[in-house]
Amino acid sequence: MYYPKCINIPLNAVVFALSESGEREELIELISAFQQKNNRIVSITNEADCTLAKMSDWNISYDLNHVYVNGGYNATTQVPVLFILEAISRRI
Repeated sequence: MYYPKCINIPLNAVVFALSESGEREELIELISAFQQKNNRIVSITNEADCTLAKMSDWNISYDLNHVYVNGGYNATTQVPVLFILEAISRRI
């Protein structure tokens, strides 16, 4: 679910957090742990007003309509996330 698995949380790092909803409790707890170690958080979410976005130092949101299939499975496209990550990596 989370990669890489964090056993020893580094100090003063930059953490990229990717989440469509920005509301998963496990991710919120993990990001809180990173913040306690003075890490900067960059998040990419589908909504700018989600919990993860509000916790982040920087947030990029792509604001697409949610798509649910087969009884409630979230099938919202993640193509914008790939585009954003590639755009960032080309500028670093």
